Amino acid sequence: MEDTLVQDLIEIKEVEDRPVFEDKGAREYVIEQSMVAAIPEPYIGMEFKSPDDAQQYYNNYARSKGFGTRKNRISRSKINKAMIAREFVCSKEGLRANKYVKREDRVTVAPDEIREGCKAMILVSKKEEGKWIVSRFHTEHNHALASPMSTRFIRSHRTKTKVQKDLMDVLDDSGIRPSKIASILSHESGGLGNLNMTEHDIFNYLSRKRQKQLEKGDAQIICKI
Repeated sequence: MEDTLVQDLIEIKEVEDRPVFEDKGAREYVIEQSMVAAIPEPYIGMEFKSPDDAQQYYNNYARSKGFGTRKNRISRSKINKAMIAREFVCSKEGLRANKYVKREDRVTVAPDEIREGCKAMILVSKKEEGKWIVSRFHTEHNHALASPMSTRFIRSHRTKTKVQKDLMDVLDDSGIRPSKIASILSHESGGLGNLNMTEHDIFNYLSRKRQKQLEKGDAQIICKI
């Protein structure tokens, strides 16, 4: 890992100065076709080892189709309260509650409504032998789906790997600004269309990192007093 990060630092100037030419239409088509071909449609009886595996599958499937996901209801056993079913839904499921829409004490402009009552979902249930199966699903959406190039900006798909976090930490400690870090991560990912985060995400990650460092430093000071 350290050797890889050092090599990345050595190549920073080359990446910053290297022009990037992309046929966005062609890249979008290739990404869409490869992702759709690789991820099967959900079906009743589809098996998973755990609810986490089911969530990962549904999120990958959602990215290939152009929508986001989130966790929803949980069903638990009346005997021991163990989870026996888990529902994953489209991120546009449901509608914002009236108590948030009609708040009389609101002093700022209400955020845009992002939920549209979409019914797309899968429900996985636990079998006796410990496996989890899809027991119900709905594939139709009541809203337009995002293109492959824009799906990566949906919250559930903006995830950072440990390797990306390590690289961001090293680049930030070396004084590289967020916009350049974004360029380097884009290059490492094989192009902007494959990068699973925005420059704003990078800025937020680095801000939280610095805040934690300050808090840790304050704690160490207190311990020394």
